[in-house]
Amino acid sequence: MLLVSANYLASDFIASREMPPIFEAQTREGLRIIWIPISASAYAVTPIKNFQAASDPARPLDTFTAAKRNQLWVEICDAIVEAMELPAAAAETPVEDDGPVEDRVVLLYKRGAQPDEQLLHALETELGRRGVPVWIDRHLRVGMDWARAISDRLERAVAVIPLLSAQSVHSEMLSYEVQVAHQARQRNGGRPKILPVRVQFDDALVSPLDILSPLQHAVWTGGQDTPRVIAELNAALAAESHEIPRYVPPVGGALPLDDEFYIARQADTDLAAAIRRKENIILLKGARQMGKTSLLIRGSKEARTAGARTVYIDYQKLNLTQLVSLDVFYRSLCEWLAEELELEVSVESFWNTRRTANMNFERFLERELLPRVGGHFVLAMDETDRLFDFPFKDEFFGLLRSWYNERQMNPDSAWRRMTILIAYATEPHLFISNLSQSPFNVGLALDLADFTPEQTGRMNQLYGSPLTALSKVTSFHNLVGGQPYLVRRGLFEIRTKNYSIEQFEELAVKDDGPFGDHLRRMLVVLARNPPLCEAMREHLRTRRTVATADFYRLRRAGILVGGSPLEARPRCRLYAEYLQRHLDAVQSAATVAG
Repeated sequence: MLLVSANYLASDFIASREMPPIFEAQTREGLRIIWIPISASAYAVTPIKNFQAASDPARPLDTFTAAKRNQLWVEICDAIVEAMELPAAAAETPVEDDGPVEDRVVLLYKRGAQPDEQLLHALETELGRRGVPVWIDRHLRVGMDWARAISDRLERAVAVIPLLSAQSVHSEMLSYEVQVAHQARQRNGGRPKILPVRVQFDDALVSPLDILSPLQHAVWTGGQDTPRVIAELNAALAAESHEIPRYVPPVGGALPLDDEFYIARQADTDLAAAIRRKENIILLKGARQMGKTSLLIRGSKEARTAGARTVYIDYQKLNLTQLVSLDVFYRSLCEWLAEELELEVSVESFWNTRRTANMNFERFLERELLPRVGGHFVLAMDETDRLFDFPFKDEFFGLLRSWYNERQMNPDSAWRRMTILIAYATEPHLFISNLSQSPFNVGLALDLADFTPEQTGRMNQLYGSPLTALSKVTSFHNLVGGQPYLVRRGLFEIRTKNYSIEQFEELAVKDDGPFGDHLRRMLVVLARNPPLCEAMREHLRTRRTVATADFYRLRRAGILVGGSPLEARPRCRLYAEYLQRHLDAVQSAATVAG
């Protein structure tokens, strides 16, 4: 019997002299090893981790009150007595139960957690009553080679049902068991099925349990759900698929804050840090369908978490009547801000027609909005490109720049309590007459990058790994270049229509293929601008450097990537193959017509 603590494991004598003979005797003679977690320790990096503890290692005894410890000692002693009564030869037997080893359902749970054990007993009883053989790790005696026995059971199980609760997700034992089941499933072509059940728990899963995220979870909120959960599990056990069928959401638009299909990139980390630093102007730049809105939403949440008040403005929602002049535009913004922040203020009463539009807007924010907000204020502006088409753009962006300048010069400036997030795709210098009078060359610029190959692989896992080998993930990534929309859309199609990677690559470039709408829209954008169309055709044909203005327009459209015209290249193989075929056809048609 080992009483395991940090001091115990830190002893060189114990590590080098005492423990090796114990483990050798276990292997050679079937010595029964029982260990008790007294305090937090590094047991997980020692052979001790392979043996089942007499109590939960995630909750060492010193974390309990004296009364609870006394109760646990009684339970531990009972377990030790039970183990001492077990014939020594049984130590060589991984499990003790009746019936065949194959085709059992393994229930994984955290011992002592409620209501987990309540549901566990119900599942064990009901599944058994329906003829489903069930195995639970309490069938192991204390001190048996727990890791070997668990691996043996999970390797040969027909299904594994982990119970996920606020307590169990922190259990190292449960995490280990889930990992073993997942690895067995990958080796054995989808067996065992993994059928997670959420027990009064709906938080996102973190590593290593996030390997369960791609799977559909049954949900149990109380005893009234037990019949439904059992019915769902029975249906999943009887089905040919290797998991509860997962709902795969359609692709398109911003991803909600709780969307498990969202993959954070470097820009997420940089934006969160900038929000915490209370930067004045933060520029989120990315081509269409790169995830700007999703990132903007998460930046706003980060600000709220830090205690700031936030307002999200989507300029696409403004009517043309709200954009007829700078004055009308500012009034519309003030009304929007007042409503979102629930401010009891009359914009009409505040507005003074003798002042300029810029002065009215600035005074409203400085004298009405910021004092009422109290703390820090974050204004998140989406689809800012829309304003580039209106004649008042220089005045508006010039005002934002003036706030930035004042903040730098005046430590008491009201603008130190305000952060502006600006999301856009267009190259501002193509529309703004003087960038030095705009925020676009002083703000903190964050570029949204394509997914890395590793992130594409992670997204493949979230979709249930329809691409079953690394080589297939690599081929898919090379085809779509990591462009976030193409990655999600492609995996959605492969998953829902069971395409092989070879079938998908053949269909991908076709007008009626999975990317048909996306590719045709790109072609239409080019067709509307014949010089741009010709520039792209020549670049694909000769790899000739694209003119500067053409490069920035093509990069804005997401067709080209690169830091400068000299570095220009097609965003991905999909775009290059599709456009080369169609733009050559356009050129041929024009030649014939001429």
